[in-house]
Amino acid sequence: MVAVVALSGCGTPSKQDVIDKTQGLKNKTQLRDTMGKPDEFSTVEMPLLGSVEEWTYKCSDGEVVFEIVNSKIKLKMAGK
Repeated sequence: MVAVVALSGCGTPSKQDVIDKTQGLKNKTQLRDTMGKPDEFSTVEMPLLGSVEEWTYKCSDGEVVFEIVNSKIKLKMAGK
């Protein structure tokens, strides 16, 4: 019974877990330190903005996508 309880906290987080854990983070270093490497990422060069990245974290109930511009992060969407 103890093993079941111990393992229950080791699963994939929910979208709300990721949002709660990352609230207040300002840059991609903080995001990486908090959440680890993203499950998916892409980079696009924008003429006026420079490098724009999208980091996607897969969750038990969907995914959370962060947009990173000049190393600053913002939550783009939490979807299914």
